[in-house]
Amino acid sequence: MTERTLYELGDDLVTIESLLAECDNPDDPEVVAAVDAWLEEGAGDRAEKIDNYCALIADLDALGDARRAEALRLCERAKIATGRADWLQSRLKNFFERFSIPTMETARFRVGVVKNGGKAPVLIAAGMLPENFEPQFRKVTETVDKEALRAYIESGELVHGATIGERGTRLSIR
Repeated sequence: MTERTLYELGDDLVTIESLLAECDNPDDPEVVAAVDAWLEEGAGDRAEKIDNYCALIADLDALGDARRAEALRLCERAKIATGRADWLQSRLKNFFERFSIPTMETARFRVGVVKNGGKAPVLIAAGMLPENFEPQFRKVTETVDKEALRAYIESGELVHGATIGERGTRLSIR
């Protein structure tokens, strides 16, 4: 068995990362087979190979974190732009209503104040609670209090239709 260099191990990981990048589904049989074959391959130091593999996982996690942060930043920028558009639209609606302008044709747009579609809203007076209405106008939503159920089962009681399950497992990389 010949020892492989760090560069060769790194090249293998670049190949695996490229396979993942090119494939829409990481569970694609070709990708699974390539990763499994690399992990099972006997050449080189197993600890070094796993160390490099974990470094790839850490790099991809960091990339995911960075992209998530950028997505949040872009979402905030989108909210600002939408807010500005909404504000401008409300000012134009106010202008049309103030000067009783029903519609206007411009070079690119037809603008007018129109009634909303759909059903008219039902307005409920401030301070009115569901119990102030007749039963036929109330909705009852029931949910299971899982924490209370857990405490009851953990105290040794049996509950038909409920048990405490086993926790799953995960890979820890520190």
